[in-house]
Amino acid sequence: MTALYDIANEYRKAFEELSQIEDLDEQTIRDSLAHIEASMAEKCVAVQKVRLSLQGDVDAIDKEIKRLNGLKTAAKNKYERLGAYIRDEMIHSGNKTLDGKIFKFTLRNPSPSVLIEDESLVPDEWKEVKVTATVRKKDVLAALKAGEEVPGCKQHLGDPSLMVR
Repeated sequence: MTALYDIANEYRKAFEELSQIEDLDEQTIRDSLAHIEASMAEKCVAVQKVRLSLQGDVDAIDKEIKRLNGLKTAAKNKYERLGAYIRDEMIHSGNKTLDGKIFKFTLRNPSPSVLIEDESLVPDEWKEVKVTATVRKKDVLAALKAGEEVPGCKQHLGDPSLMVR
């Protein structure tokens, strides 16, 4: 089966050759290119079928990722709960260390940390100010479209997007 890019090249080459013939009218050129265009449309349909199959794979993979993330979260939560269960029972029983056959358990004293109850009451000398600047692309585009020059920016057209109905 011929590749889509080969069909496109054949179409472009035929169009260029036909458009150089002075006596040909537009309808004759269209009729001459119709069979190549039909082949190209047929190939595009085949490629689109592959795309749709791949989209189904992507959807299935997304569902599986979601399912696996749920399992991961459940296992992680169970892991944390079981660790807290061991810790809580050691505290409740008053044991700071337990020596099992495989594992040794020790309760470590907690590290000091800060609990901020009301951030608005904390003096400025204890605060760090962070400033983030971002370019407002919509505003820059509007200015460029209006003919203004914006240093460091230029209007850019991306690739055309494919619509399939």
